Amino acid sequence: MVREKVDQVQADLANDKKPDGQRTIFHDLFTNDSLIPEEKTPERLAAEGFSVVGAGSHTVAHTLAVISYHLIANPDILKKLQGELAGVMPTNDSTPKWSRLEQLPYMGAIIQEGLRVSCGVSHRLQRISPDIDLTFKTSPLVPHPFGNRTKEWIIPKGTPVGMTSVHLHFNPNLFPDPHTFSPDRWLGPNAGYLRSLAYCELYLTLATLFAPGRFQFELFETGIEAVEVKHDFFNPSQSLSSKGIRIKVF
Repeated sequence: MVREKVDQVQADLANDKKPDGQRTIFHDLFTNDSLIPEEKTPERLAAEGFSVVGAGSHTVAHTLAVISYHLIANPDILKKLQGELAGVMPTNDSTPKWSRLEQLPYMGAIIQEGLRVSCGVSHRLQRISPDIDLTFKTSPLVPHPFGNRTKEWIIPKGTPVGMTSVHLHFNPNLFPDPHTFSPDRWLGPNAGYLRSLAYCELYLTLATLFAPGRFQFELFETGIEAVEVKHDFFNPSQSLSSKGIRIKVF
């Protein structure tokens, strides 16, 4: 679908045809004179389009689904969030700005914890040091079979290395009781928040769904297996036997 859109935009521009509807990012890239021709081939733009779709939609949707599950499964956490939201969303038609929502400490902690347990991308993204050898040392934060001794390895330059974020996000030395959804672990003076489109989507969507007095949710034949990471399909995936997150809305 992305490649078809790229080809359509390229053909429209070649025929001086105005876009049907809203201009896309491909219109601007094709007509950007500061880009070299190699950067504007249909193959390159289609690949960039797939990256935007994957990073800008699936990952956010997955994180929202995981956070929503944990909020519905943990009424005490949801109640505390709704108490905080009541201060900025006093009526059912309240629509606070993102800049106001991101100042809510408990909501920010929920989003940080949601990002931790949802993992974003679970694939082992490879990195290569092309010019120098890498030195890898054991860490006291990571369990290893060498006891108190520090072990060191030299990884030759040009060697692909990678690690899944799942091992980091569920490391009990970094996050005690890592399989428990606990926003409180992010509260404190060192908690910081990033400004990005993905964060904006998370704040606004969660506030809209879980503001007090709007909706009541109940899990339907859904347990923790619906959100636990069991497979790595580049993005994290739940067990193949899971029917996904199913809820009742009242």
